Amino acid sequence: MKLSPSGINNVWDDISAAIESSLIPTSSEANDMRMFHIQKTLMSGAAGCWLVIRGEKTILMIVAYINEDGFTKDRNLVIYSIYAFEYIADSIWIYLNTEFKTMAKNHGCNKILAYSSIPRVVDIVNKLGWDTTYNFISTEV
Repeated sequence: MKLSPSGINNVWDDISAAIESSLIPTSSEANDMRMFHIQKTLMSGAAGCWLVIRGEKTILMIVAYINEDGFTKDRNLVIYSIYAFEYIADSIWIYLNTEFKTMAKNHGCNKILAYSSIPRVVDIVNKLGWDTTYNFISTEV
């Protein structure tokens, strides 16, 4: 289920805690400012937040946005943050793979890009045919 901007605002404390726990280490900004920018982007609709709910319990949260490469002008769906509140069955990953591929195609995207340091996530997307040969590389400056 994709949250509306008002839905994001209503559960921001839970969303922000999950995002902070799963962010890639790219920002040197103070957490408050980083989270302010993320909330502003989500509230504007430039990025989306999806929840997977079982019964009345959220079990997975995904934040994603469309990015246009500055050089090639290729459009890609970037999964910015994935946070699982509990073990996620393979069947849910398979369903989400299909849904996000459809959404990416509908938005004119060439690929879905994501980062993860969680072995289970890397393993499952590898089984789903994703290219997992690249590594995220960074250093402080």
